[in-house]
Amino acid sequence: MKYAIRIESASFPGRKCYLYKNARGFIDRHLNRASLWNSRASAIMAIELYRREIKNGTVSNESDLDHRVRFAEIVLKDEIEGSSLVIFENYHEKTAFSVGDIVKVKPNVHDAQMPKFDRTGHVVQVVGRRRDQVLIMFSNDNVLKFHFCQIEKIKKSLQNAK
Repeated sequence: MKYAIRIESASFPGRKCYLYKNARGFIDRHLNRASLWNSRASAIMAIELYRREIKNGTVSNESDLDHRVRFAEIVLKDEIEGSSLVIFENYHEKTAFSVGDIVKVKPNVHDAQMPKFDRTGHVVQVVGRRRDQVLIMFSNDNVLKFHFCQIEKIKKSLQNAK
């Protein structure tokens, strides 16, 4: 089972925001992004690490953030799927993509240049300063760039299959 961490939003009263690991590996909060943790214990550890960052001053404690994080909810992945969230499943699991992999763009990600009824494509290049984005060629010959968190691997390339 996978878990997400939800807290009260200070900017939008009555709404919830989620904790996620950003590109630098730090825990941050956002209305439309959520990381998944593999167990309740790892989610609790993430909360405690975030509280320590607040206490050390790495993260500003505006709007009583420490209090809101102290009462964070740990929710199952099933409870947040289907919403407009970008879920960072692959990011902290370090699922690598390589040239030749067949991938599918997640349902909550849209681009006008993608084929209307086919969200699958081939990875043609791994790009980005952190090597965390890929160029995907679709059936309509368009090549588009996506971040790892926006795609799922369907099949490994023949080179990497062992």
